[in-house]
Amino acid sequence: MNLSHLLAARADAGRPVRVLLIGAGDAASMLLHEINRNPSDEMNIICAVDDSPQKVGRTILGVQIMGTTADIPELVERC
Repeated sequence: MNLSHLLAARADAGRPVRVLLIGAGDAASMLLHEINRNPSDEMNIICAVDDSPQKVGRTILGVQIMGTTADIPELVERC
């Protein structure tokens, strides 16, 4: 199942897909700008992670960077 099928299935069920954004650099910033310009009820960005520990605790366009990529399993369970 690809992302568009997952989004459509969740939208039909009335539940947005919860998204953990991997990466908090320029590409993530561009993606979040685009999402903010074209809001969708199909997905909810929960948090972000990045390879750089220096970014942990910061935010990117309102999305909190909650850990590094090593923290993904814990964040998936916690968030």
